[in-house]
Amino acid sequence: MDKAKHYLLKARDYLSKFKKMEKKGGPPKLKITNKKTINLVVIGGISFLLFVGLSGAIRAITLSNQVSKLEKNVEVLHAKKAQAPVEEKQYDYKLQYYLNDFVYAYFTLPQEVEKQEGQIDYLNSFYNFVPDVKSQGQVRNPSELLSAQLITVENNVATYRIKYKEWIRHDKETQETEIVTGFNIPYAQKGNSYYISGLPWFTTLESSQAGSFKEEDKLTLTTTDRLSDSVHKKVDKFLTVFFTNYTTNQDNLNLISKDIDVVANTTFKSIDYTYLKKNKKGLTAYVQATFEVGGTTHSENFTFTLIEKEKTYYVSKLEHTIPLNYANNQE
Repeated sequence: MDKAKHYLLKARDYLSKFKKMEKKGGPPKLKITNKKTINLVVIGGISFLLFVGLSGAIRAITLSNQVSKLEKNVEVLHAKKAQAPVEEKQYDYKLQYYLNDFVYAYFTLPQEVEKQEGQIDYLNSFYNFVPDVKSQGQVRNPSELLSAQLITVENNVATYRIKYKEWIRHDKETQETEIVTGFNIPYAQKGNSYYISGLPWFTTLESSQAGSFKEEDKLTLTTTDRLSDSVHKKVDKFLTVFFTNYTTNQDNLNLISKDIDVVANTTFKSIDYTYLKKNKKGLTAYVQATFEVGGTTHSENFTFTLIEKEKTYYVSKLEHTIPLNYANNQE
C-alpha cells in the first residue's frame, strides 16, 4: 500500500509540470493544478486499490469456507459409507439343490446290474472332468441314500452328514448295512452354474453338542416362594382357565391376555410348578405345565406377567422360559 502511495505522489509531481494553453488571445500561461484536486486523485486511487484488495480478500475467504464445507461433506459421506451395514449374502439355495443331486447320485446304485452303468454315467456328469482314478481294484456295492444334511459350506467345500444303506455280498449271502459318515464335496462355479471339481472324501463327524457345564447353571424348580396359600389358589385358578383357553378358544383367550395365539391340536393336562413374585403392578408367575399332542405329553416353561383386574388377573406378557435366576430377590 505504501508503494502505491509513493507512485501516486510521483504522478502528482509529474502532472504539476504540464501547462494548459489558453485559446483566447494573449501569450500562453501556465495553469498550476489545484492541490485539492491532486489530493482527490490520490485518495481516489488509494480507495480503488483498497476496494480491489478487500474484494479479493472476501472472495478468498468465501472460497476457503466453501472448500472447508466440501471437505466436511466428503468426510461425512465417507463416515456414513464406513458405518453402513454390509448386506449379508443371501443363502444360495441353488447350490444346495445342486449338491443334493450330486449326493443322491453318489450314494445311489441300483441292485439291478443293467441300471448301474446309467447311474454311474449320471454321477460322472457332475464333474468338469471325470476324475483320473489309478486304482484298478475299486468295488461299488448297491446302495441307497437314506438321509443327507448339509452342515457347512466353506472355501468351496460342502460338508454333509450322510446316512446310507449298502448291500454287501459275502460269498452267497448279501448283508444289508447302514452307515453314517461325514462327506465332503469340492465344488466350483462357472458363470451361473456349478461343477464338482475333484474327488469327494469321507471324514468322521464331529459332535455339535457342547459339554462341561457347571452345576450352578442348572435350572432347578424346587424353590418355594413366600406368598400365601390364598394367593396361590387364586393364581392357580386363573392359570387353569388361561391354559384351557390357550389350547381351545381364541375369543376367550383375548379377554384374559394380550397378543397371545391359541395353540392348535393341543390339550392342557396340568400345572406342575408355580413360583410367584410380586412386581409393581401385580405378580410374576414362573410356571411349568404339561400338555398333550397326539397322545404324547410334554412339559413347557412359562413366565407370566400378571396384572390384577376385576378380582382376577390379566396376562400382559408371556415368555416361554423360566430364567435361571427366577428365585432371586424373593418376596
